[in-house]
Amino acid sequence: MIVTHLYHSGTLIELKKHLLLFDYYQGDLKFNHDKPLYVFVSHSHDDHYNRQIFHIEHPDIHYILSNDIHSHRQAMYVKPHQS
Repeated sequence: MIVTHLYHSGTLIELKKHLLLFDYYQGDLKFNHDKPLYVFVSHSHDDHYNRQIFHIEHPDIHYILSNDIHSHRQAMYVKPHQS
């Protein structure tokens, strides 16, 4: 496992078969395009959610977003404490 702190709340975790991006705000994104990328956003505050996540070029990207984020993108929207 490789954990990279990007900036403020942003963290990229590279696992054996997956990439996990949490609360991207800003910073350089360099990752393996051979692994699926899961993008998580905990809430809609600007320092935890950057709309640029929808412009990340990756062949296998999935979004898991807080339900207070309003987007027309296909994503899984979750409420607090929801599994």
